[in-house]
Amino acid sequence: MISESYLNKYKALSAVSVLAVMLMTIASSYFTLKEFVDTKRQNSDWLEILMRPTVLSASEKEKLDQMNSELKSVNALIESMRVSADKSYPSMDLSVLDGKLDDLARRLKVLENAISSDPEKALVVPMLRKDHELLAKQFKDSVVAAKLDYDRLWGILMLLLTSIGAAVIALSGWALKSIFTKPKDSADVN
Repeated sequence: MISESYLNKYKALSAVSVLAVMLMTIASSYFTLKEFVDTKRQNSDWLEILMRPTVLSASEKEKLDQMNSELKSVNALIESMRVSADKSYPSMDLSVLDGKLDDLARRLKVLENAISSDPEKALVVPMLRKDHELLAKQFKDSVVAAKLDYDRLWGILMLLLTSIGAAVIALSGWALKSIFTKPKDSADVN
Protein backbone atom coordinates (compact mmCIF):
# COMPACT_ATOMS: atom_id res chain seq x y z
CA MET A 1 0.00 0.00 0.00
CA ILE A 2 2.85 2.36 0.76
CA SER A 3 4.53 1.57 -2.50
CA GLU A 4 1.22 2.13 -4.30
CA SER A 5 0.84 5.61 -2.82
CA TYR A 6 4.41 6.42 -3.72
CA LEU A 7 3.73 5.13 -7.21
CA ASN A 8 0.64 7.35 -7.52
CA LYS A 9 2.57 10.36 -6.21
CA TYR A 10 5.41 9.57 -8.63
CA LYS A 11 2.98 9.34 -11.56
CA ALA A 12 1.33 12.60 -10.56
CA LEU A 13 4.69 14.25 -10.06
CA SER A 14 5.97 12.99 -13.44
CA ALA A 15 2.78 14.18 -15.16
CA VAL A 16 3.19 17.61 -13.54
CA SER A 17 6.85 17.70 -14.51
CA VAL A 18 6.01 16.78 -18.11
CA LEU A 19 3.37 19.54 -18.20
CA ALA A 20 5.84 22.00 -16.68
CA VAL A 21 8.48 21.10 -19.25
CA MET A 22 5.93 21.48 -22.05
CA LEU A 23 4.79 24.87 -20.73
CA MET A 24 8.38 26.03 -20.35
CA THR A 25 9.16 24.89 -23.90
CA ILE A 26 6.14 26.68 -25.27
CA ALA A 27 6.93 29.83 -23.27
CA SER A 28 10.58 29.85 -24.33
CA SER A 29 9.59 29.26 -27.97
CA TYR A 30 7.06 32.09 -27.78
CA PHE A 31 9.53 34.53 -26.27
CA THR A 32 12.27 33.49 -28.67
CA LEU A 33 10.01 33.95 -31.67
CA LYS A 34 8.65 37.21 -30.27
CA GLU A 35 12.19 38.50 -29.76
CA PHE A 36 13.19 37.42 -33.26
CA VAL A 37 10.17 39.04 -34.83
CA ASP A 38 10.66 42.19 -32.79
CA THR A 39 14.32 42.45 -33.76
CA LYS A 40 13.28 42.22 -37.40
CA ARG A 41 10.45 44.73 -36.73
CA GLN A 42 8.05 42.51 -38.62
CA ASN A 43 5.57 42.08 -35.82
CA SER A 44 5.15 45.77 -35.17
CA ASP A 45 4.98 46.56 -38.89
CA TRP A 46 2.29 43.96 -39.50
CA LEU A 47 0.35 45.10 -36.48
CA GLU A 48 0.61 48.69 -37.64
CA ILE A 49 -0.55 47.75 -41.13
CA LEU A 50 -3.45 45.67 -39.83
CA MET A 51 -4.54 48.14 -37.19
CA ARG A 52 -4.13 51.30 -39.27
CA PRO A 53 -7.30 52.54 -40.89
CA THR A 54 -7.05 52.70 -44.64
CA VAL A 55 -7.08 56.35 -45.63
CA LEU A 56 -6.42 57.05 -49.27
CA SER A 57 -5.41 60.37 -50.68
CA ALA A 58 -7.39 61.96 -53.49
CA SER A 59 -4.86 60.92 -56.15
CA GLU A 60 -4.82 57.35 -54.85
CA LYS A 61 -8.63 57.28 -54.95
CA GLU A 62 -8.57 58.56 -58.52
CA LYS A 63 -6.04 55.92 -59.52
CA LEU A 64 -8.07 53.22 -57.80
CA ASP A 65 -11.28 54.38 -59.49
CA GLN A 66 -9.51 54.54 -62.86
CA MET A 67 -8.13 51.03 -62.39
CA ASN A 68 -11.56 49.75 -61.39
CA SER A 69 -13.17 51.34 -64.46
CA GLU A 70 -10.48 49.87 -66.74
CA LEU A 71 -10.98 46.47 -65.13
CA LYS A 72 -14.74 46.72 -65.65
CA SER A 73 -14.27 47.68 -69.31
CA VAL A 74 -11.89 44.76 -69.86
CA ASN A 75 -14.31 42.38 -68.12
CA ALA A 76 -17.14 43.73 -70.29
CA LEU A 77 -15.05 43.23 -73.41
CA ILE A 78 -14.21 39.66 -72.41
CA GLU A 79 -17.85 38.94 -71.62
CA SER A 80 -18.97 40.40 -74.95
CA MET A 81 -16.45 38.18 -76.72
CA ARG A 82 -17.86 35.14 -74.94
CA VAL A 83 -21.49 35.97 -75.57
CA SER A 84 -21.01 37.13 -79.13
CA ALA A 85 -23.09 34.94 -81.43
CA ASP A 86 -21.62 36.57 -84.51
CA LYS A 87 -18.50 34.62 -85.21
CA SER A 88 -16.48 36.85 -87.45
CA TYR A 89 -13.07 35.74 -88.50
CA PRO A 90 -10.31 38.10 -89.44
CA SER A 91 -10.20 38.82 -93.14
CA MET A 92 -7.38 37.14 -94.98
CA ASP A 93 -6.35 36.84 -98.55
CA LEU A 94 -7.09 33.18 -99.19
CA SER A 95 -5.61 33.27 -102.69
CA VAL A 96 -2.10 33.64 -101.24
CA LEU A 97 -2.74 30.75 -98.86
CA ASP A 98 -4.18 28.64 -101.69
CA GLY A 99 -1.13 29.36 -103.84
CA LYS A 100 1.22 28.30 -101.06
CA LEU A 101 -0.80 25.14 -100.43
CA ASP A 102 -0.74 24.28 -104.14
CA ASP A 103 3.04 24.85 -104.26
CA LEU A 104 3.51 22.66 -101.19
CA ALA A 105 1.29 19.93 -102.67
CA ARG A 106 3.24 20.04 -105.95
CA ARG A 107 6.57 19.75 -104.16
CA LEU A 108 5.26 16.89 -102.01
CA LYS A 109 4.04 15.10 -105.16
CA VAL A 110 7.47 15.44 -106.79
CA LEU A 111 9.14 14.10 -103.66
CA GLU A 112 6.74 11.16 -103.45
CA ASN A 113 7.29 10.33 -107.13
CA ALA A 114 11.08 10.45 -106.70
CA ILE A 115 10.98 8.17 -103.66
CA SER A 116 8.56 5.67 -105.13
CA SER A 117 10.15 5.49 -108.62
CA ASP A 118 13.82 5.19 -107.60
CA PRO A 119 14.68 4.86 -103.90
CA GLU A 120 18.42 5.06 -104.60
CA LYS A 121 18.03 8.48 -106.19
CA ALA A 122 15.88 9.56 -103.27
CA LEU A 123 18.70 8.67 -100.88
CA VAL A 124 21.35 10.35 -103.00
CA VAL A 125 20.01 13.85 -102.38
CA PRO A 126 20.21 13.70 -98.55
CA MET A 127 23.62 12.07 -98.74
CA LEU A 128 24.85 14.77 -101.12
CA ARG A 129 23.47 17.40 -98.77
CA LYS A 130 25.27 15.77 -95.86
CA ASP A 131 28.53 15.65 -97.87
CA HIS A 132 28.10 19.28 -98.86
CA GLU A 133 27.56 20.33 -95.24
CA LEU A 134 30.63 18.32 -94.18
CA LEU A 135 32.77 19.89 -96.91
CA ALA A 136 31.48 23.37 -96.04
CA LYS A 137 32.41 22.79 -92.39
CA GLN A 138 35.88 21.54 -93.37
CA PHE A 139 36.35 24.57 -95.62
CA LYS A 140 35.39 26.94 -92.81
CA ASP A 141 37.74 25.13 -90.45
CA SER A 142 40.59 25.32 -92.95
CA VAL A 143 39.93 29.04 -93.50
CA VAL A 144 40.13 29.61 -89.76
CA ALA A 145 43.33 27.53 -89.50
CA ALA A 146 44.89 29.42 -92.44
CA LYS A 147 43.96 32.75 -90.83
CA LEU A 148 45.59 31.65 -87.57
CA ASP A 149 48.74 30.57 -89.44
CA TYR A 150 48.78 33.85 -91.37
CA ASP A 151 48.44 35.84 -88.12
CA ARG A 152 51.24 33.81 -86.51
CA LEU A 153 53.56 34.32 -89.50
CA TRP A 154 52.70 38.03 -89.61
CA GLY A 155 53.60 38.31 -85.93
CA ILE A 156 56.94 36.57 -86.51
CA LEU A 157 57.65 38.82 -89.51
CA MET A 158 56.86 41.95 -87.50
CA LEU A 159 59.13 40.74 -84.68
CA LEU A 160 61.93 40.09 -87.18
CA LEU A 161 61.50 43.48 -88.88
CA THR A 162 61.38 45.26 -85.53
CA SER A 163 64.57 43.47 -84.44
CA ILE A 164 66.33 44.37 -87.69
CA GLY A 165 65.18 47.99 -87.35
CA ALA A 166 66.46 48.17 -83.78
CA ALA A 167 69.81 46.67 -84.85
CA VAL A 168 70.12 49.17 -87.73
CA ILE A 169 69.39 52.08 -85.41
CA ALA A 170 71.87 50.83 -82.81
CA LEU A 171 74.64 50.24 -85.39
CA SER A 172 74.07 53.58 -87.09
CA GLY A 173 74.19 55.32 -83.72
CA TRP A 174 77.46 53.57 -82.91
CA ALA A 175 78.86 54.44 -86.35
CA LEU A 176 77.85 58.10 -86.02
CA LYS A 177 79.35 58.26 -82.56
CA SER A 178 82.64 56.83 -83.78
CA ILE A 179 82.72 59.26 -86.73
CA PHE A 180 81.97 62.42 -84.76
CA THR A 181 84.21 61.75 -81.81
CA LYS A 182 87.78 62.75 -82.25
CA PRO A 183 90.40 60.18 -81.56
CA LYS A 184 92.58 61.05 -78.63
CA ASP A 185 96.05 62.01 -79.72
CA SER A 186 99.13 61.27 -77.76
CA ALA A 187 99.86 65.00 -77.68
CA ASP A 188 96.57 65.79 -76.02
CA VAL A 189 97.30 63.31 -73.32
CA ASN A 190 100.54 65.05 -72.27
